[in-house]
Amino acid sequence: MSKNRIIGKLSLWLKACPVPPPRKIGAKIEDILHARNLKGALLCLWLLTNLLIMKELVITPFLIAQAIPPSLKFTIDKVVRVECPMDRPFYFESNDLSANFTLFGRPEGYKVEGHVIFIFSCNSDGAEGFYRINMTVYCNGKEAHRILRDEELTSAGGSHGTIEISIEGEDAGLTEGENSLLISIRLASMLHQYGSGLAEVEIGPANLTIKSLDMDNDGIPDSIDNLKANNQAIFLTLLLTTSSILAVTMKKLSTRGIGAGGGI
Repeated sequence: MSKNRIIGKLSLWLKACPVPPPRKIGAKIEDILHARNLKGALLCLWLLTNLLIMKELVITPFLIAQAIPPSLKFTIDKVVRVECPMDRPFYFESNDLSANFTLFGRPEGYKVEGHVIFIFSCNSDGAEGFYRINMTVYCNGKEAHRILRDEELTSAGGSHGTIEISIEGEDAGLTEGENSLLISIRLASMLHQYGSGLAEVEIGPANLTIKSLDMDNDGIPDSIDNLKANNQAIFLTLLLTTSSILAVTMKKLSTRGIGAGGGI
């Protein structure tokens, strides 16, 4: 059979049975969505579920995290000053140091730290004993931190420094939204011998820092983090797995399309 006759018969056959054009990826995905391919439909559902998980657990919290500062500092400018006589029993109470602040998200994702300036001076003549200072921090009416400090009387002298404060988590009274903080001061003389002289106490100002915690170091604050584990690692694992399966699936769909076209 001559070459020309073979080509002529092949041309007639191609006209009678034309090769359909390759199907576009969109049409193949449409077949999957119409459940013409059950395995493909299940794969598509799995991929979609992974994308939603990544969105809710990683992408959305990460975007919200950009609006949450890593720390917020503020100062309670008031100073409580007390003069304490040494010739009689003495008691003093103050609730003048207070502040309000707002927390976004779960309270266990925050820690409040700070210090209060403290000065004690005295000039005693015959009096002996000490003054007990009780400083209690309340968060939203709940006791969150307490410090007891005893200051001994001397003929002339005293002490100064800072009183440290640390408040962390919901157990300490922190709540989502508006919070109130109160530093209550109680001062009582514990003298076993009275005399002449005077003691002075100054407490304040208070410098406080609200820290946003990120225990797993994934860039998402614990206040809005839905996972205890590292979100970035989970995100990359899901992304790589989804991308790999999607690439293999697209390759198989393309191979089937080429194979179907060549077999007609």
